[in-house]
Amino acid sequence: MNISTRNTLRYFELVKSTLKVKQSNNGVVIFGSISCDDVKVLSKGLDELFKKPNEVLDHVRSDCSALKSCAYGPFSDFNLMVKTGLILGEKIVLWDILSRESSKISVSKVKLQMIGSNIVSLANLIEGGHVIVLPHPTTWCKGIKNAFDSLSEIGLANKSILPLVPSLVASLDLGLQPYTIVDSFSPSAMKEISATKHTFIEVAKHEANDLLGGMVTGLLASKVLMHDNFEQVLQAPISSYSMVIEKRKDFYKDIRQCLCHGGDNFYQHNYEQLCSEFGRYIEEERSQYSLRMIGKAAPAVAAIGALGGIVGVLDPSLALGGAIAPFIASLFNFATGKKNSNYLLSAVFYDISKAHKE
Repeated sequence: MNISTRNTLRYFELVKSTLKVKQSNNGVVIFGSISCDDVKVLSKGLDELFKKPNEVLDHVRSDCSALKSCAYGPFSDFNLMVKTGLILGEKIVLWDILSRESSKISVSKVKLQMIGSNIVSLANLIEGGHVIVLPHPTTWCKGIKNAFDSLSEIGLANKSILPLVPSLVASLDLGLQPYTIVDSFSPSAMKEISATKHTFIEVAKHEANDLLGGMVTGLLASKVLMHDNFEQVLQAPISSYSMVIEKRKDFYKDIRQCLCHGGDNFYQHNYEQLCSEFGRYIEEERSQYSLRMIGKAAPAVAAIGALGGIVGVLDPSLALGGAIAPFIASLFNFATGKKNSNYLLSAVFYDISKAHKE
């Protein structure tokens, strides 16, 4: 077990024990009562854990064995943030904010427990090494001040940009892919992309375009997960994401190419295409399931084998549309080997939605 995973497990156990937060077998988070002494133990324990961060930071910096993503900016949906991160890379880096919150003069125990519940909900991912918790960049990243100064010189040091800088600078330092999520792909989201692009260019220099591509992928991926066609995918347990995607190493490259190809003018189109393709994929799966059931009920139908025979035995009204049409398209794709990237991505998302039911 590497040092970053080992430290995160210690962090997890400290949070769980001091904040009296645990997860039941069915995934429900249960809260106990905490005292001021519990908060002090938490604060002291975190100080000790992050007292000498260089070793774990150096490990993350030098570890090229997995793609690592890191969320930045405000978000209200922790579940969506984590699932989006798992679509972008094999590991997610979270910044510790409990150290700061637990050391405040006016401590909110409710807020501490809410943050703790988010950490506890990631138990399986932490144990599997898919989530890493690191000290907040403001406690160790020396490049933040230089970035602030540079942005001030070009007039970008405003209150909407400055909160993003620590995560962006630290991501560059550690080799992480920063990403953000929004509630909708709207003009305000495009404005955020534009502002962030200027920040990237100033802070990241030559790496700006590559980082921007990852950020756009995260932005669009979070919107994809909120589409009606992806309802079952979004509802799937977080562990299903890592379990399915880690078997398909090209997924991260393919999802980025799918959503970002063509540049700014194609983002919305790419998003709509993937959502539509996934809707068709679901219909194909349902149609094939129906045919399998028919085959079990009537072996003679299954034995015919040829597509013409199947269509002939079924209700003729299905031959040109209805339940058989998606199946014909699916069979054609299978026979010709024609599977575009959206189709292959749809297969992964479908497996995620079903993994926890198997």
